[in-house]
Amino acid sequence: MDGAMPSTTNPSPPGAPRYLTHIVPFTAGGDKLPIARVGEFRTAHYSQNDTSLNDALWSLYPVEKSLEELKRREVNAKAACDRLIPPMSRRYDRNALVTGVPIHEHGRIAANLHTLRITYHRLLNDPTIDVEAKGDGRPAVDILLERKKLGLVEPLQTLLPRLHQLNEMSKCHVSKQYKLAMLRWCRALIDMYPWTATPLIFTHGEAFGLRIGPLEADLWSKIATGAVHLSTDDPSWAIVAKSTAWAAISMRYNTHRHLSLAYQRWCKGKSLDKLVGQFIPPHLIFARALADPDLALRDLIVKIWAADPDDGSWAHQQCYNGHVTCVTTIEHIPVTRSALPGGCFDLDSEGLPMFPVGMEH
Repeated sequence: MDGAMPSTTNPSPPGAPRYLTHIVPFTAGGDKLPIARVGEFRTAHYSQNDTSLNDALWSLYPVEKSLEELKRREVNAKAACDRLIPPMSRRYDRNALVTGVPIHEHGRIAANLHTLRITYHRLLNDPTIDVEAKGDGRPAVDILLERKKLGLVEPLQTLLPRLHQLNEMSKCHVSKQYKLAMLRWCRALIDMYPWTATPLIFTHGEAFGLRIGPLEADLWSKIATGAVHLSTDDPSWAIVAKSTAWAAISMRYNTHRHLSLAYQRWCKGKSLDKLVGQFIPPHLIFARALADPDLALRDLIVKIWAADPDDGSWAHQQCYNGHVTCVTTIEHIPVTRSALPGGCFDLDSEGLPMFPVGMEH
């Protein structure tokens, strides 16, 4: 489920920041990079007054493929991208970005379908979730396959308000009903198809003007947050935390806040995943998970958060030839309540940023 993650085997070039290990090259290119879309979408397509591009929309999503085939596509896309821009590169060739962004996106689409299907299936089959909350109980693959076969596309003017409302209403995590909240957030992601926040459909202006990019990133990050909480009792949820956090990290259209939060969830999931299969008392799980901290990743989390202009804008908008504007250039960041433009935090007991109230979920 996390095969799209960057390679950590290549040694860092001399002077390269350690956090380059965790960077995704093909979310770079900025707002000037030409990206071929599957169609020239207009207001009439968004409202579904014109349905002529519906087949082109659905052609992006191999919902009919098996989990094994989705994983194969994800892995193959990652290998192709690594050949274009080797992991740990500091600067990216523009031609390689033009060629590689669509490859990355197709791999990401396959990875997200894989992650969503597995996560939703696990939640649907969880006996602790009330049956009524599961609706008709159909798996994600059945829902999406039927919609694709019929060419069904919901108009954005009705879809987006409904999804935003569902996102805001699903605050079961406040009462620690994490699984129920995660089920609803997964269903919101399923309902979003085929209007997912990919540059193969939306320009950056559309993705942020419609707020569909931040919405999708928020949903993935919240699911990852729930999985991290569940991992304190059952480390097998850690792989869900990793894969859902990575879905947000690998998005092109993301904000600093959601990107930093997703990296934090991935960091925790990565640490907890080491404990799968071990018998460890719940109260010792986090202590054991953090015995081998990834300091480079923690550095990246803080640098992205510190670069946040606090306006909900695109984190990678000016990352033209490398990821330089999505992270702060400040070498030594004072961790105080007045130091950071994107909010304030202290470090928690795990050495990770404590996000302001309202951002922790």
